[in-house]
Amino acid sequence: MIRNMTDRLTFIFQPEVQDIFNHFTALFDIRIAYFAPDGSELKVGMAKPWCEYCRLIRQVLGDEAQCLAMDRDRREEAAGKRHLIKYRCHAGLTEAIKPLYFDDALQGFIMIGQIRTNLVLPSDKLLRWTDGAADPVAGRHPEALREAFEAIPLIGSDRFQHIIGLFSTLVDYVVQQHFVAVRGQKRTTVLTDWLRQHYMEATTLDVAAALVGVSAFRLAHLLREEQGLSLIHIS
Repeated sequence: MIRNMTDRLTFIFQPEVQDIFNHFTALFDIRIAYFAPDGSELKVGMAKPWCEYCRLIRQVLGDEAQCLAMDRDRREEAAGKRHLIKYRCHAGLTEAIKPLYFDDALQGFIMIGQIRTNLVLPSDKLLRWTDGAADPVAGRHPEALREAFEAIPLIGSDRFQHIIGLFSTLVDYVVQQHFVAVRGQKRTTVLTDWLRQHYMEATTLDVAAALVGVSAFRLAHLLREEQGLSLIHIS
């Protein structure tokens, strides 16, 4: 296996993409992140952390499992539909996620989140928070959750649609740049370069195919066409 997909990340991400992420976050104060297909978070614009409201929901109110489950479900939905989806999370914030496909292989997801498009936080969260605040042991300030929610910049519906449009275009650009970078050289050059750097490591066909971003069947044809190699050289 690729240990934590770091090697695959260097193949997918062109250097300027991090700059784009940073500019996006600086302009809109919105968290933008790249996730591997398994949901591992790998790149974040300006290393922006979760907002204080989300931290309170996840860590203090104890809803992190619910957050993770919703993120997983939305990733699966986006991957299945193969296009951008928008949704409001259980904590009342709006998020959008778009899958990255290349040669019919899922390369990961880019997500923006923690966007406040409504004035009022969910009543069930506020009720649970205030119930806990009445308990001195909980140590919760009664207004802390509301204040953290209202500290998130409010984005109107018209502006939000423009942000979503820009976000979708940026994701398409990331995929296109990956396409151009790969099409500018032999597809298997990425693989052979990686094999030279990791010659001491055992490499399976599945790992090799993941590095190139194609199926194992397609990789077999590429190796023959571009390198004159057969599968016995890497299996």
